[in-house]
Amino acid sequence: VVALVGALAALLFSRIQTPIYRSTITLLVSASRPSDYGQGLAIKNSLRQYAKQLQTKSIAQRVIDQLQLDIPPEKFLGGVEVSANEADTTVEIAVKDPNIDLVQRMAQTLAEDFVILHQQDNLQVDQNDRLLVNILDNASSPEKFSPKTTINVIAGGILGALAGMIA
Repeated sequence: VVALVGALAALLFSRIQTPIYRSTITLLVSASRPSDYGQGLAIKNSLRQYAKQLQTKSIAQRVIDQLQLDIPPEKFLGGVEVSANEADTTVEIAVKDPNIDLVQRMAQTLAEDFVILHQQDNLQVDQNDRLLVNILDNASSPEKFSPKTTINVIAGGILGALAGMIA
């Protein structure tokens, strides 16, 4: 009985939470001279820097202005996760937000703005030494990120069963 109560409580808890949706987009970083070992090292060194640049208030403000959002850059960045992958020279951007209609556009706009800024920076660099940043694929369709109702119900049932055995 305690296990059932725990599972039902977890279900109720999951149902009253605001759903958070997630959209991801991947950037590919490549060298203007693919066979150049030095540029390959430069890419690997630049990936973490690009990940940091994608999480700055200035680029967040650009996205906020473009999409006419009514949130501060800090709140926008709170829903942004960026990870660099040296093995395949990509940067993955994940944006989480409760607005299912907006989260995909947020991810796409963030990536597009970064590519544009990087292209502008590249104008100051010799064409043979440029690192190229392109969108590998458009932002994914929004998927429900949380709450994880099934996991919550199972955990609630297990915790309830443990509490029932102790009592």
